[in-house]
Amino acid sequence: MNGLQDVTRKGVMCRRKGFTLIELLVVIAMIALLLAVLMPSLRKAKDAARRISCGSRLKQWGTAIQMHIGDNDGKLMAIVNKWGGNPYPHYINNEPQKNNRGVIMWNIADINPYIRAFSPDYKDDGVATDMVTCPT
Repeated sequence: MNGLQDVTRKGVMCRRKGFTLIELLVVIAMIALLLAVLMPSLRKAKDAARRISCGSRLKQWGTAIQMHIGDNDGKLMAIVNKWGGNPYPHYINNEPQKNNRGVIMWNIADINPYIRAFSPDYKDDGVATDMVTCPT
């Protein structure tokens, strides 16, 4: 009777409602099949969103650099040792080299007002927003 069982209790016919084990297994199998079909496309959509986010961050960095150049008579920010220092680092094969003063990088204090990627106390606390890295 449509997956329902008749049970007699004190001479009265009662129907016990519920799902059979087979019905539950069929539903679980259908859900697993749908997930197996959908997961690759969901992964592709997630990767596409990450690429778009990275491109957006790069564009914001480019805009911030252009704003800095416009505000500073066409000059790009200085490259300095981490936390300031020598503005003329040594290069080998066009790559900045580490020295005993720290990592060579752009001057954070110059670019931060335009991008707000670093906390005001970055020198002390090292806190940076997710604008510094790409999510991919």
